[in-house]
Amino acid sequence: MMKAFLLTLLAQLCLASLVPENEKDPEYWRQQAQETLRDALRLQRLNQNVAKNLILFLGDGEMGTPQQGAMGCGVE
Repeated sequence: MMKAFLLTLLAQLCLASLVPENEKDPEYWRQQAQETLRDALRLQRLNQNVAKNLILFLGDGEMGTPQQGAMGCGVE
């Protein structure tokens, strides 16, 4: 019993010393994530095109096969 307790205590002490102190703080990880996202967005060329046309389908819920076909919906 005492041997198991000492072994557990030793393992916890070893593991605690392996983790840097700043990595125990959640704010550190938030900042790392923000920097990673910022870098990824900076490297990526975002689509800056503006949509020119918009097609809006408005129906009353009773759309038959011809209307669904015109919209490109799959009919089963």
